[in-house]
Amino acid sequence: MNTELSGQRARLLKEHLAYCEHNYQLWCHLFANSDHGQGWLNASQLGSVHYQAVDNTKYTQTYWLRLEPHLDKAQTAWLTLCLPVRIYHDMRVAEVLADQTGRQYPGVNPYPNDRMWLPDEKVRLNAHLNLWLRACCCADNMHHNLCQSP
Repeated sequence: MNTELSGQRARLLKEHLAYCEHNYQLWCHLFANSDHGQGWLNASQLGSVHYQAVDNTKYTQTYWLRLEPHLDKAQTAWLTLCLPVRIYHDMRVAEVLADQTGRQYPGVNPYPNDRMWLPDEKVRLNAHLNLWLRACCCADNMHHNLCQSP
């Protein structure tokens, strides 16, 4: 493997883990007083986040999140995003497991590739989750230091 490619993989891995760690911090602040397996959060002007627990073990929890923008019904239908998110309490990270079609992403895609996938698609999914969780924190005027991106 050439050094440029391994350097890119290392950079993407660091960025991915930074988002996952920040997502975990946001998640813990948003759900610190919640015993419920389902509900919703206000994400300010972005929309709302609906969540439902689907798995709960000692060290991990899995949730389905529905990210629903505040738009008219015609636009909301095709912009709504459903994501499975796993919370790893032992590692202190929260990671998007797949997209709404169920496709799981490798840490880094080879690039170029036949399917035209970007090298950092998994990073982008976790960055998108981070954006919504930060909007939820900021909407509730909670922990303004968490409202900044990682």
